[in-house]
Amino acid sequence: MDDTVRDIVNKLKKTGQYNNTLIIFISDNGARKMPTYVKSSNFPLRGFKGSVYEGGTKVPAFFHGPAIKSHRYAGLFHSVDILPTILTAVNITRTGQQSVAKEKVLDGLNHWEAMKRNTVSPRKH
Repeated sequence: MDDTVRDIVNKLKKTGQYNNTLIIFISDNGARKMPTYVKSSNFPLRGFKGSVYEGGTKVPAFFHGPAIKSHRYAGLFHSVDILPTILTAVNITRTGQQSVAKEKVLDGLNHWEAMKRNTVSPRKH
């Protein structure tokens, strides 16, 4: 996977598209439940895929691109926040006749500015 991602990034740079690209990797849930004699792959988190504990809900992810400084974003980020964040990143502020930000047409929260500046997450819980 590392080689393939490198090849994609190199191709984006070679074709002049890299500066206008946002690369996102995200998982949808924690690792599966393991037999009791096997240490969980979610260690040190408690739980697994399908559980309500962090081991079932907390996953690694990253956003990468020239518009974001390299840092670890400590903010709480939910899967429903992906779309509003991407829409803001690509400067889409309207869907049809509705304002995305003002009319709350999306369930998630926009994290773009917080991620760019490495500031506090807009999500409090």
